[in-house]
Amino acid sequence: MNYKYRILLLEDNELALDKLSRQLELLIDCKIDKVTNGKSAIDKFNNNHYDLIIADIFVPILSGLDFIYEIRKYNKKIPIIVTTACTDKTFREKSEKLNVNEFMIKPIFIKEILIKIKKLI
Repeated sequence: MNYKYRILLLEDNELALDKLSRQLELLIDCKIDKVTNGKSAIDKFNNNHYDLIIADIFVPILSGLDFIYEIRKYNKKIPIIVTTACTDKTFREKSEKLNVNEFMIKPIFIKEILIKIKKLI
């Protein structure tokens, strides 16, 4: 099946991962590739083309910010939305230094993330 967009979704909470991916696939003409750790995210990214990345900060093996750092070495343009439950402004500042396009505090509401996604892709 052909999709207009392909999104890489990095989230270690399987329930949140499944819920968000299902909602986005219903509301946007997209394919979601789901990963639960930063290492798997790098592997997926290196072997596929994506139009957008949505990444949680606190994931196992390699953090979301470390994953983004690695991606930004080679791809400065792909839109990235960071999600986190942490309200510490340090993470927002680190994300801004990595040229993240959007920073969202959990819980993520589908209407809010849809607005951000539509703005970016």
